[in-house]
Amino acid sequence: MNKNSLKKVMSALAVAAVAASATSVVASAAQYPDGQKTDLTNYGTSADAKTNPVLTINVEGKGNEVVYDKASDIAGKTITCTLDVSGANLKYASTGLHVFFDSRYELVLNEKGKAATKGAAIEDLMPAAPKEDPTAPEGFKGFFVATAGAEDAGLDGTMWTFQLKVPEDAKKGDVFPIDIIYRNEGAEDLFINKAVDEDGCNMQASAFVKGIFNEDRAFGASAANVEKVAALANIDTTMDAYVAIADEEPVETTATTATAAPSSSTTAASGATTSAKASSSTKSATTTKAADAPKTGVAGCGVAVAGLAVALGTAFVLRKKED
Repeated sequence: MNKNSLKKVMSALAVAAVAASATSVVASAAQYPDGQKTDLTNYGTSADAKTNPVLTINVEGKGNEVVYDKASDIAGKTITCTLDVSGANLKYASTGLHVFFDSRYELVLNEKGKAATKGAAIEDLMPAAPKEDPTAPEGFKGFFVATAGAEDAGLDGTMWTFQLKVPEDAKKGDVFPIDIIYRNEGAEDLFINKAVDEDGCNMQASAFVKGIFNEDRAFGASAANVEKVAALANIDTTMDAYVAIADEEPVETTATTATAAPSSSTTAASGATTSAKASSSTKSATTTKAADAPKTGVAGCGVAVAGLAVALGTAFVLRKKED
């Protein structure tokens, strides 16, 4: 790489550092299809997507619905969550994703003081430094993560790992949601290929329309968990995961049944111990997203690239052109 190339790459990375502080930065260096520059709101449709990524939150390796029987099992403890992707192996490069979670959680930063740690799925992509998002709506906290790459090297699997601490005063009946949010204020979140072509735009539309829970793809707690936690019957259908605590703790009862003694023999008795859950509480608490939370879903491609992902992508483009 010559001296001029190095200067250009360093300049792009400097821009990236600034971009990380605001998700409203619009990149000017990305190559958009059909000669369009930044306005791709109506370009790309999920129905035409050849690749359909699914983005999920996995809590403690137990899936996206986790109910604890007792508050003492989880109150004040730290849970490990992953942001996973499937259905997009070697199809994506640039991503920009927001994760929001109930404000009662405390985000536990990693050993580098960052909001999340990159996973194996993005090992060959360049990640932006995960940043806490101060723009989360009332009742929520959140963070922003992004990647870029010289090739479509993103894999299926865990993209990011993060940790949340459940409040010390968590009690029975509590529900703590976690959500993957699509945002497009100023810049749009991303899940797209290096070429930013029609297939990439359609893949991105599918990721945010079909690949996360939103108004088009509703979420609902399982009947078994609703029986344990009444509030889950009214959980916001755009949430992607939750941790909840049962309305009532399991109650163990001991019953002793005497057996009639056979004639001319010693009287015997046998004891049996059974465990049974108390019936679910009938309270009708509602767990919903804040009223001013941004809607999920995307009207098309709209690759006004979010934050650091674009600037990092620019660095790759410049380096490749000058090498």
